[in-house]
Amino acid sequence: LKSVHSGPLAETKTALLAMGPRIRKVQHERKSLKSKMVEVRRKQQEAMENEKKRRQEALDHAAADKILDEVNSVVCEAEGQIDKAVETAHGLVNSMGDEIDDPCQAVCNAEKDLVDAAASVEKALAKIREHMDAVKNATKGPLGEARTMLVKMKVKVGVLDSKCQKHIAALSSARVDAEHKIKAQR
Repeated sequence: LKSVHSGPLAETKTALLAMGPRIRKVQHERKSLKSKMVEVRRKQQEAMENEKKRRQEALDHAAADKILDEVNSVVCEAEGQIDKAVETAHGLVNSMGDEIDDPCQAVCNAEKDLVDAAASVEKALAKIREHMDAVKNATKGPLGEARTMLVKMKVKVGVLDSKCQKHIAALSSARVDAEHKIKAQR
């Protein structure tokens, strides 16, 4: 085509040369459209991942709230039982059963209450351990926070357990003292 200067081939040559800028423009638009499509796909993928994370976090938050509510109720129940039993035991140990007609029976009842309270503490610890196993791999987000709260509750329940055991030992000592006192009076 370079050597032809007239005729139909020359006209074709001129038409092809005239199409060059249009071809370059269309190629540039195609590349621009392709880069826009890549950007839009990336943004869509990012939006999908963010929505997926948001939904998962909402599910985790609901699960964490359920776990904490369940454990809180068990711990509060155990705490109430222990407070009641410890108050009774403390009163018996301090008074040595002097105001009571049958101090041995009162001490036995108080010991039974403390043993029941210790059982509720064990139940609370078992519930905490169960939920700790469920969230042991969670370090971030709502489940991570729930794990932290479970650890704090476990420590709190441990303190309640030691308090209960301490008063059981004190009541055993008070029962022995009351039995000696009764034998001495006979």
